Amino acid sequence: MKRFSAFITAFLVLCQVSLMSVISTPASAASSTNNFYFDDFTADYYLSKNDDGTSHLHVIEQLKAVFPNTDQNHGIERIIPVTNQGGKNFVAKSAGDLNFKVTRNGDYEPVAETIADGNSYTFRIGRKSTYVHGTQLYTIEY
Repeated sequence: MKRFSAFITAFLVLCQVSLMSVISTPASAASSTNNFYFDDFTADYYLSKNDDGTSHLHVIEQLKAVFPNTDQNHGIERIIPVTNQGGKNFVAKSAGDLNFKVTRNGDYEPVAETIADGNSYTFRIGRKSTYVHGTQLYTIEY
């Protein structure tokens, strides 16, 4: 197994990893849900070869998000592409194939919703009944 490490501040090109956005609050909210930032992003990639000759990529990402002290955000969204070569090959046939796991500040964090669009899965991370404030460290593994 080979280990690849990367420090990235804006986005990843490797494996077409997408940018994150926030889980929206109701339209009546006074603050924009985009009123937060990522202070740090690191990722470890573990690439191995399966017995059938196909590749397997295990990803561990750490994102340090800084939210305002107002009730506007429940968490973040993580979009993961599941096709490559222009949609010719599926790398995950279902969201469950990704074994997607999240912790926030070291504790389990639920995925409130998973949305499939044919080319990617969007994971809405966070509790709909809880707002996040200040610095939050998300660890995402898939």
